[in-house]
Amino acid sequence: MLAAARAGWAAECEHLEDVPELGTAERAAILAATRRWWVRRALMRESPWNRIAVAFSLAAMAVCLLLPPALVAVVSPQLRAAGLLHQLSALVTYLTIFSAISAFYFWKIMKFRVLSRLGLAATVLGVPVVIAAAIAVPQPMAWLAMGLAAAAVAGVVIALGSSMTSATWSNVWGPLWRQPLTTIAPATAALVLLWHLLDQVVQAPRAWNRTASRDQLLSVVFETRMWFEFRLPRALWFAGHRGPEFQPLYEQYGRAREAVTDVGWRLVAARTAADQLDVRRRLAKAIKAVSAGDWQELPEAVPTPQRSMLVIVGRRIVAPLVLTAAALGLPHVTGIGLAGAALTSIQATLLAAAVLSLIPSETATRDRVADALRDRG
Repeated sequence: MLAAARAGWAAECEHLEDVPELGTAERAAILAATRRWWVRRALMRESPWNRIAVAFSLAAMAVCLLLPPALVAVVSPQLRAAGLLHQLSALVTYLTIFSAISAFYFWKIMKFRVLSRLGLAATVLGVPVVIAAAIAVPQPMAWLAMGLAAAAVAGVVIALGSSMTSATWSNVWGPLWRQPLTTIAPATAALVLLWHLLDQVVQAPRAWNRTASRDQLLSVVFETRMWFEFRLPRALWFAGHRGPEFQPLYEQYGRAREAVTDVGWRLVAARTAADQLDVRRRLAKAIKAVSAGDWQELPEAVPTPQRSMLVIVGRRIVAPLVLTAAALGLPHVTGIGLAGAALTSIQATLLAAAVLSLIPSETATRDRVADALRDRG
C-alpha cells in the first residue's frame, strides 16, 4: 500500500520544476498535499467498498447477459417447445449480437478496451456459426427471431443496468469508497487537483489547440470539476459532515469548482500560445491563493440546488427498478385480462418511464438537451 502511495506521489510531483509560475512556498505546499492525498488513495484501494463495488458490477453484467434469454424463454412458448438444436441456434444468435452490443458499449462508453476487444472477438467467432446454423438448421426464421428478440431486450437491459449502476456508484458506492479523502482539509484536495490540472496544461503538446489535444485537456477539466462539485462533497455528506458548521467546507469546494469552470471556458476560447500562458497563470494564481488560505481570491461559488441524498437515490435507483420490475412482472399478474398488443404497449410504456426516470431533471440539463435538439434541427 505504501509503495503504491509513494509511486503515485512521485509521478504527481515529477514536473513541479517545469512550472516557473509557482514559487518555492507553493511547490512545498503541493509536495505536502500530494503526499497526504496519495496515502488516502492507497487506503481507498484497500477499502472493502472497492471489492463490494467490483462484485456489484460483475453481478450487473451477469444480469445483463442472462436476463434477456430467460425473459424470452418465459414469454415464448414456441421457444420452450422447440427442439434443442433450434434453442441452441437462437442462443448463439443472441450471444453474437450481445457480444457486438457489449463491444460497442465498452469501447465508446466505458472505455474498457480489453473488454471491448473480447466482445469483438466473440462477435467475429459467432457470425460464421450463425450463418452455418441458418443453412443447416430447418426453419431458420423462427429461431433467428427469438435470438433477435433476446438481443433487443438485452439492449434495453444494458441501457437500464448501465444507468442504474452508474447512479449507484455516483450516489452510494463512490462516496463510501472515498471516505479516506474526507480526513484531509479541502485546501489539501484543492491543491492536488488544481496542480494536476495545471500539470496537464503545461505538459500539453505544442499542437494543444488542435481538436484532439483540446478535447483531452477539457476532459481533465471536466474530471476536476466533478471532484469539486460531486465526488468530494458527497463523500463529506456520507461521512456525516452535514450541519451548518460544515458549510464552509462545501463553500471552499464550490469556489474551487468555479475556478476550474473559468479555466475550462478559457481553454475553449484559447487560440494562441498567449492564451495558453494566461490559463497557466490563472491556475497558478488559484494554487497560490489556496496554499495561502485566501479562498476569497477564487471566484464566488454559484449556489447549486441542494436535494436530499435519499431523494437522489430514490429517483435514480429505486424508481427505475420498480418500473422495470412492474413491466417484467405484468404478464404474470392474474386477473388483469391483458394480452397481445395491449400488454406489450403497457410494458413498453413502463420501460420508457424507467429510462426517462434516469435523465437528470435539472433546468440546466434540460436547456442543454433543448439546445442540442435545436442545433440538429
